[in-house]
Amino acid sequence: MTGIDPSGRPAGKRGRAGLVALALSLTLNVCFVAGLVWTRTMDHPPPPMAPVERFQQIAKDMNLQGDQLAAFQQFAQTFRDRQRLLRDQNKPIIDAMWTELANPQADPAKIAGLLDQANQNRSAAQKDNTTALLTFLATLPPDQRTQFTTLAQQAQQHHP
Repeated sequence: MTGIDPSGRPAGKRGRAGLVALALSLTLNVCFVAGLVWTRTMDHPPPPMAPVERFQQIAKDMNLQGDQLAAFQQFAQTFRDRQRLLRDQNKPIIDAMWTELANPQADPAKIAGLLDQANQNRSAAQKDNTTALLTFLATLPPDQRTQFTTLAQQAQQHHP
């Protein structure tokens, strides 16, 4: 049986284990509270914007109006729709690739073919998006076109 040592604390293994558990619990609680305070008080950078969101910010900054705004909104909708289609097209291809990779004897040629399909879909989407962007840019006078492309390049450098 364990008794009490001269300092008034429990003696033996049980007493020490209780003190260790208490110290560990206290340490974990302090770390948790410190983490909570840190996340509440520190400024965190915003998550990177998607390309269409960056373009929308640029269009807002340029104060596009009338036909220019309508052309921009058509471009943005086309971009979103094409990106959604790309995800829908490539999801089964990527799933098939992972399935093939999981095989003990994965076929490198099959994987390469699936990657080629996904890349062809991505290339077609990029061409469609570029055509939609050119249609929008055609509504801008040369100075605004230069301004838009400069702002787009700057935004891309800040949010790759």
